[in-house]
Amino acid sequence: MWKHYLLLTMVVLILGCTEATLQNFGNESRFIGGQHDERGCLGPAGYSWNGTVGACIREWELSSLQKVAAQKAVNYVGRTFKLTVVQIDEAECIGCFIVHLNVETNTSIILLDGWEVSLTKDICSVDEDCVPLPVCHPTMCINKNSMFTVVEPQACTEIFMLEAAYTPEDCMCQENRCVNKNLERV
Repeated sequence: MWKHYLLLTMVVLILGCTEATLQNFGNESRFIGGQHDERGCLGPAGYSWNGTVGACIREWELSSLQKVAAQKAVNYVGRTFKLTVVQIDEAECIGCFIVHLNVETNTSIILLDGWEVSLTKDICSVDEDCVPLPVCHPTMCINKNSMFTVVEPQACTEIFMLEAAYTPEDCMCQENRCVNKNLERV
């Protein structure tokens, strides 16, 4: 007799779970995997819209100064759907930041020097002028004399990126701009 009660209890539990699952299945307000919200922010990854910055950010990762840097970088590139502030590295000078922005698969790196967008950090005349940007996995090369000293990160999140410029040999001077040779690999 107790076997019948046990079997009945299991059937009720299974049916109850199935009904609850079916009720939640049609609820589109829940994020699953790679779904984006109405601004294009990837909520499941922790990104939400910040109106002041004008992009998707992870609020808890950015200090108030980093948010100002992000806002300046976003204003420079222009606000767009799915624009995401992926990372901000701080340099040693006041108002100096490296802002990594992403839209879909396109990544932009904006350098701020004294709270202004710097357009001259990659000017060169020979290959020897160019070195990788001193961050974990640099996809950008800069002039070694640019005096842009970055606070080295304590830990890097990825093991190796094919397109990163890890050594000065990965950089070259092309049309008076420091460029990363490895970007051609991808």
